[in-house]
Amino acid sequence: MAACLLNLSVSIGWAVYSDNAHTLNELLDKADAHMYKNKNAYYMGAHI
Repeated sequence: MAACLLNLSVSIGWAVYSDNAHTLNELLDKADAHMYKNKNAYYMGAHI
C-alpha cells in the first residue's frame, strides 16, 4: 500500500448575534462572509 500525504486546513468565520444579525440565516451569512474575507486576505499575504 502506497503512502498518501494529506494536507488539511481550517477556516473559521465569526459573527455576533444582535450586533451583526437578527436571524440565524443572517448570522450564518455574516460568519461566512467574514471567513471568506479572512481566507482571501491570508492568500493575498496578509497573515492574520
